[in-house]
Amino acid sequence: MDMINTIFQAGDDALANEFQVSFGPIPFLEGPKSLNVRVTTVEIPPKTLGEYEYRYKSERVVKPNGQIETAKEFAIEFRIDKYYTLYKAFSLWQDSIVNPVSGGIAPDVSENGISLIRIPITISSGTYDIEGTFIPTTQVWSFTGCWPKEVGGFTLDNQSGDPLLTAVRFGYLSMR
Repeated sequence: MDMINTIFQAGDDALANEFQVSFGPIPFLEGPKSLNVRVTTVEIPPKTLGEYEYRYKSERVVKPNGQIETAKEFAIEFRIDKYYTLYKAFSLWQDSIVNPVSGGIAPDVSENGISLIRIPITISSGTYDIEGTFIPTTQVWSFTGCWPKEVGGFTLDNQSGDPLLTAVRFGYLSMR
């Protein structure tokens, strides 16, 4: 019961609209080596354990099997800028992994041992102060070895003045 009281006394709830996404150096993006992007949505994968089932008398029993079955992918949605800068960078990054014309596959490491196709991505929850400065809280999801599995499409519509949105689905090696 003390834990529940502590949670309620701690104050505010986590808000879904207060987060920040930080990319390691994005291949084919000119400018800064690392980039903070405030995207519109982020899909954090659920943590999943495997199970096995057996029957005991007339009852079905399910137990954990010790296998981690968390999906090795997550997605972000972002607004496309008028020069399509980030969208082009994600598309070129994906094309550099597998050439869409020749089907050739890029090597995973360069001569100095750093991956050219996988980067770290960090998602931080937080809040914004009255001046709009992001203040990170304790919750951070760190994805290592990320690459773009799917660069989303979008619809051009001359009947709408809404900004273009698209999504990128990333594969990753590990999540902490």
